[in-house]
Amino acid sequence: MSKFKKGKQLLSDLKFYNDYAKWVPSLGRYERWEESCEDVINMHREKYKNEIDNNSELLELINNAEKMYKEKTILASQRNLQYRKDQIKKHNARIYNCVVSHLDSIEKINKAFYLSLCGCGVTLQLHKKFVSKLPNIIERSDNTVKNFVIDDSIEGWSDSVGVLLSSFCDGEVPFPEYQGCVVRFDYSEIRSKGSLISGGFKAPGSEGLKQSLERIEKLLDSVDKNTQLKSIDAYDCLMHCADATLSGGVRRAAMAIMIDPTDTELINAKTGNWRETNKQRERSNNSVILIRDQFTKKDFDKFFDLNSGMSDIGFVFCDDTDVVMNPCFEIGFSPILPNGVSAFQFCNLTEINAIDCMKNGKIDKEKFYKACESASVIATLQAGYTDFPYLGKDSEDITKKEALIGVSITGWMDNPELFDEEILNIGVSIVNKTNEKVANMININPAARTTAVKPSGNASTLLKTASGIHPEHAKTYFRLMQINKYSEIGNWLGENAFPEMIEDSVWSATNSDYVIYIPVENDPNALFKEQMKGVAHLEKIKLVQNTWIAGGKHIERCNKPYLMNNVSCTVIIDDIKEISDYVFKNQKTFTAISFLSDFGDKDYPQSPFTSVFNSQELLDKYGDAVIFASGIIVDGLHYFDNDLWDACDFVLNKNKKFVGTRTEIILKEDWVRRAKQFAKNNFKGDIQKMIYCLKDVHLWHKWLKINRNLKSINFEEILLAPKYNDVNEYAATACSGGACEIKRI
Repeated sequence: MSKFKKGKQLLSDLKFYNDYAKWVPSLGRYERWEESCEDVINMHREKYKNEIDNNSELLELINNAEKMYKEKTILASQRNLQYRKDQIKKHNARIYNCVVSHLDSIEKINKAFYLSLCGCGVTLQLHKKFVSKLPNIIERSDNTVKNFVIDDSIEGWSDSVGVLLSSFCDGEVPFPEYQGCVVRFDYSEIRSKGSLISGGFKAPGSEGLKQSLERIEKLLDSVDKNTQLKSIDAYDCLMHCADATLSGGVRRAAMAIMIDPTDTELINAKTGNWRETNKQRERSNNSVILIRDQFTKKDFDKFFDLNSGMSDIGFVFCDDTDVVMNPCFEIGFSPILPNGVSAFQFCNLTEINAIDCMKNGKIDKEKFYKACESASVIATLQAGYTDFPYLGKDSEDITKKEALIGVSITGWMDNPELFDEEILNIGVSIVNKTNEKVANMININPAARTTAVKPSGNASTLLKTASGIHPEHAKTYFRLMQINKYSEIGNWLGENAFPEMIEDSVWSATNSDYVIYIPVENDPNALFKEQMKGVAHLEKIKLVQNTWIAGGKHIERCNKPYLMNNVSCTVIIDDIKEISDYVFKNQKTFTAISFLSDFGDKDYPQSPFTSVFNSQELLDKYGDAVIFASGIIVDGLHYFDNDLWDACDFVLNKNKKFVGTRTEIILKEDWVRRAKQFAKNNFKGDIQKMIYCLKDVHLWHKWLKINRNLKSINFEEILLAPKYNDVNEYAATACSGGACEIKRI
């Protein structure tokens, strides 16, 4: 294996052993990848034993799918890697990537909390037609105090939120016996933080829940009584719940919120100094609902521009006000039963590895088509898990009715020949036919919509591909991975990794994380960030939407005829007007698009993807200055505590204050003077270009040293005993690495 392939393999192994691998007591070690795949598929074999015993074709399809899963040609639900058989049997919701509903009752709040604790990504839609059904807030009587003992389960935690909300609200509430009462919560049944619980996790303790309940109570105590619960206050209750699902400094979105375009209070929820006054709002990605063909270009530009400056909100194109998209915006729903009741509706996902569907640098069509079949088999098996007693029959019925699956592809830009209408149309046809066949075999409905493209952050790391439909960052780059210092892997790396490969994370508020520099080199035939910006990228997305996505829709099975899945995507802005015009013109094709400014990956320290230029590229880019840069770099590292980015900030910001002894300050000041003189002598005074030169030369030197020393790591030897993970670190991660992650805070 080449050193560059070792880099991607190391990334994949780190992700698997740090996040997914389970301890096998009988073997005295952690499971291997192939064993984890067997464990996942055996769960389905057990559930569908009678169907398999009576149908040899179903057995063959499952066996073929297991083989492709082990080879990493496809992936099953990532939730299924986290929560295995016993956890999923207890809570079927845990096998699902995403779930959605409308916020039309307070019960939706505590049930959304339950689903976050199950590990689902949750979207709640807050159009005024739904939030207008929320109850009034009432005064509670200090003379009537009731105790509530919180059960040590995710249902118990969720019930505690329902009890508290019921005590403040009139009308129909989930716990009417607490209506109008002051509630005293008893946390004594909850196991202490760090206690071992099922599934290979550690209990989070009661502190996070207690804090969230107290904050919800304080919020509702402060609002006007005998008035309807406002959307902004319901939203904050949700966000306080999301806080309770987090621990150890993990900051990931549990929820996405879709907002009425006239609800200015919610639209502005993340403007101004909200980080100081309402930090809980970090837990959501918010988007404004725009009904297709019912807004002008001027209206669109207003919402398109909201992300500039201090605002933080996206947009989503919908066909009516019932539509809800999952948090990553690749699955469309209208979770309303024929009787008008809004419920929770689920979708599960699988993944195809585009790189593994190549042979000798070209697309291997037959392997791709086999992957389409096997990914559809597993997705259809996953769709049969529809027991949701905590949510109720309505949620079970609507999930069973559409039986949604999302067969996704990651690594599109590593396999550019995949952008072919004929190939994609054949592939989606295989997905559809396989879904119908397997659904009939296991006695569930065939899916109303079968295909998607998800962000694929974690999946792409496991599979060694670019994420989803996004371009590779560069031909050569460092992938920086955050690892907790106190995990087994983090502890081992801290003691054994060579210095160039590991640094303290500058983004860890508690100094509890390392950053690991892993070198990555891609096939030159892949599509890279520099080639895929703006409309060029949108054209690829449009092609996939009109083939792979549209071909997976079965209008006769859909709750609403216009429902459609989507390509989850983030597009780099090059020409903002051209992009805005293109998206507005193609609003019937697109549903939701995230946008990123075209900032340099050297502007901030420890960028997750940091490009590296080789010696010839450096000479071409900066000229002979690269030959003389080493002295400046070495001294900068020496004087500024091995932090070249901090040193360069002093060059850019004359108001930044030096700290240290008198001698240290003199040396730092002199280094800044020398750096500016270096810019004058070699870059005509262009300070920014000089700084990029220093950083790029430094990174090339780091690249050479790391690759010179890079060796494979045998994780089985490192992980000698079980290290249980905090369950809360998984509770809200959902589709981590994509739009489910907070990207804008």
